[in-house]
Amino acid sequence: MHILWINEVATMTGGCERYIVESVNHLRTVGFRSSLLYAVDGGCDPEFTGVFDAAFPMVDVAAQIEALAPDVIYVHRLSNLEALQAVAGSGVPVARFFHDHKLFCLREHKYTAVGQHTCTQRIGLGCYACLGFVSKTAGFPGIGVRTLTRLEREQRINRTFDAFVVASEYMRGEIVQHGFEASRVHVNQLYAEPMEADASIERDPNLLAFAGQLTTGKGVDTLLTALKMSKSNAKLIIGGTGKFAEAYMQMAERLGISDRVTFAGRLSSEQLATLYQRAACVVVPSRAPETFGLIGPEAMRFGTPVIATKVGGMNEWLIEEQTGLAVPVNSPQHLSDAIDRMLLEPGLRQKLGAGAVAKYQAEFRPERHRRRLVNLLCELASKGINK
Repeated sequence: MHILWINEVATMTGGCERYIVESVNHLRTVGFRSSLLYAVDGGCDPEFTGVFDAAFPMVDVAAQIEALAPDVIYVHRLSNLEALQAVAGSGVPVARFFHDHKLFCLREHKYTAVGQHTCTQRIGLGCYACLGFVSKTAGFPGIGVRTLTRLEREQRINRTFDAFVVASEYMRGEIVQHGFEASRVHVNQLYAEPMEADASIERDPNLLAFAGQLTTGKGVDTLLTALKMSKSNAKLIIGGTGKFAEAYMQMAERLGISDRVTFAGRLSSEQLATLYQRAACVVVPSRAPETFGLIGPEAMRFGTPVIATKVGGMNEWLIEEQTGLAVPVNSPQHLSDAIDRMLLEPGLRQKLGAGAVAKYQAEFRPERHRRRLVNLLCELASKGINK
């Protein structure tokens, strides 16, 4: 079977691209062939494109689809309206994986620019009051504007696809709320590759870990404030980079906790695995609703419990008092209380760690996701070309 993957970016930019590479490699082992179309300005990294049997920049999408003659088209990141229309009109069965909120929020992150509150609304005129439709751009005049008209047109084209893939029940509800047919939505939870724990790594009962982009949506400001309020001897390692890195370093200095916070920068997969095993728990204080939040299962496979906000797809794996502790968004006091419970009650930490690894083993190993993906692609291919 031949799958045509479409992703505007052709470099190892983030979780979406890592997922594509892992999936293509797996599908090859079960007899699938994969080609790629990517945006002309989307970069071209051999680490990414090299896993495909063929890879081409998008020039004339309709003609390229006809020449490649795939059995199924699998769309990931694609916002170009002309390209979307060519995909929709190709007659080839199409699936679309929604990795983020870009199609469902003018701000793209589902939390308000004013007040930084998590948003649960369908797009509409109220989005303009949020002011998040205004963004910075590289060229003159330095700002860009996203409009409802443009976004709604993009949604209309996407709704014509044969299948919609999401990683959580939360995201299923999000796209159904925006008019996508529920019967065509397939929830396929993401996974973390199993890794053997390193017996030489000793847990630090006072160590908290955060891993992610240092942006407003990740809630690092709430975490730093909570650390200041904590009654425990908590230390924090922050793994990641982002435009607010310097601001958060300055915030830690102002709060008088800089001696307890380590900004480790970007960490490799191996370094993250070590951090998860060292930490007493991982903290995910996001105010932006994660579409799934892969950091949870990545930590849980080592029996590391999680403290996380009760938003978005994290509820797939964050089971209160079983795999971790849940806290409200934007609440340093609740987060501080959860940190103190986790660090000052070893019995609770041990119970949650055992529940975390059991949940990972039952639901977040790769075999389950990959089996569902293969079944979906085969089901779509069986529909044949419709021209």
